[in-house]
Amino acid sequence: MQQEKIPTIIIVGAGLGGLSLYHALIKNKDKKEFNVKIFERESSPTDRWQGYHIGLTNYGTQSLLNCIPSSIASNLPKAMPSPIPGVETHGINITDQVGNVLLAPPVKPYKDVYELAKISRGLSTIVTYRDRLRDVLLEGVPVQWNKKCVKYVETQEGVWVFFEDGSQEFCNILVGADGINSPKLKDLQRISFFGNFEQHNFFNFSEK
Repeated sequence: MQQEKIPTIIIVGAGLGGLSLYHALIKNKDKKEFNVKIFERESSPTDRWQGYHIGLTNYGTQSLLNCIPSSIASNLPKAMPSPIPGVETHGINITDQVGNVLLAPPVKPYKDVYELAKISRGLSTIVTYRDRLRDVLLEGVPVQWNKKCVKYVETQEGVWVFFEDGSQEFCNILVGADGINSPKLKDLQRISFFGNFEQHNFFNFSEK
């Protein structure tokens, strides 16, 4: 009996969305196994400023914890500041130009990210350092750096992905997780993925 060939998935982009997808695919390989490769145009994790802080809602936290293994989840507190008791809180506050709080929506208190994920009603948020969250999600992921995707070619068998350095890779499914302004993957069918911690667009050849 011929053994079934394991499909290959290539993820272009090692940001929060691409890394979360990588972990989810590896975590659930007992349900469906894929050979997953992830490529990033940046030369290293510190090559580019990763942006401002983000807010993880209770719903987004639930989604994130479902994607990642427990070994990664246990390090999430590294990406989250500890508020000064009685002075600071996690959440969304509206202030004036000098910092006076104008509006502070009520939130259900919680002690950590796990307790936040258990909140099933209302909207609670935990402030998260975007760059540190990416560092946590990078743990154990064999990202191939300095690999900018310049084009792809579909065939009957799958997809050939071409990179700026002249190399090429074959896959069955190509996922573009390199931002909504991806210059080379924008013509692929878009599937909006709303994981409340951040919005990304995934492009999946298998959906065409």
